[in-house]
Amino acid sequence: MDTVINGINPYNTQLLEEVTRYERWDECKGKIDSICKAGAFITLDNGEKAFSYECGCLPVGTQIVCTVLRKAKEEQNKKMLVGFDSLDNM
Repeated sequence: MDTVINGINPYNTQLLEEVTRYERWDECKGKIDSICKAGAFITLDNGEKAFSYECGCLPVGTQIVCTVLRKAKEEQNKKMLVGFDSLDNM
């Protein structure tokens, strides 16, 4: 028997396949992929690529919690800009 809440099956596996896109001021988790003298390149938990000016001193592979400051500008080939909040202990 399927559970349906307001016409939506919460156990529908198709919903899990959709990628969530972050909006400005959303909190997200990420992992530092590489660093440069200006900051760090980060892969967010939904697969999007981002950049942070504040994480250049952290080692590659560090898990962080961050806030989206600016969405990606794909027509200008600019990554999403995130601000560093804290280290992720998970």
